[in-house]
Amino acid sequence: MRNDIIYTRTENLERMIRSKKIIPYQIRPNDKYIKGKWYYNFEFGEIFKVLEVEYIHGVVLDHVCTKSLDNHYSYLCTDLSTEDYQIAFDSNEIYKQNIFEEKRTYTGAEIRYWFFMNNIHGFDKKYSVFWDYVDTFSKRRLKDTSRYIIKSKMENGIYTEAKIIKIPEKNKECTKKDKNYIKFMKDLKDQNMKSMMEIKKP
Repeated sequence: MRNDIIYTRTENLERMIRSKKIIPYQIRPNDKYIKGKWYYNFEFGEIFKVLEVEYIHGVVLDHVCTKSLDNHYSYLCTDLSTEDYQIAFDSNEIYKQNIFEEKRTYTGAEIRYWFFMNNIHGFDKKYSVFWDYVDTFSKRRLKDTSRYIIKSKMENGIYTEAKIIKIPEKNKECTKKDKNYIKFMKDLKDQNMKSMMEIKKP
């Protein structure tokens, strides 16, 4: 069975995710090509790296020079579509990791990729509490580029509680002294301490 509800665009994309171990980040309106980044083009069903890109007045695409995985070079004049994806290669084998350990952070795209690669479906009772976070059509779907910490509770081999916490995004003006960042880290520490206390209870 295919978990269509995670990636709905095309079977070709799903095959590439599995065979090439790529993590797709969906293109948003007005996104631009970035030199040095890899992309999946929905129309051609191909993966390529941007070697050179030029926008007229920073708005209208003039051209983009690309290199495919097979080292074929192309010259394109078609800009990105919301059906395309920027991709990252899973060099750390995220799909093999235990993402529920609460020790690492993952992007929304990485979490969705983990569920897909491990063939977990919406009707899988063990993981059902997570499904609103990865379902393509859910209002609670994780944002691809944001980073999260996963907190969960399991009973009798089934996850009964799930909380995926978004980590505040730090920009140039945001430092470790930022009040929101300090509050987030304090709350996270308090939650971890509470979890440890519950585990130690007889």
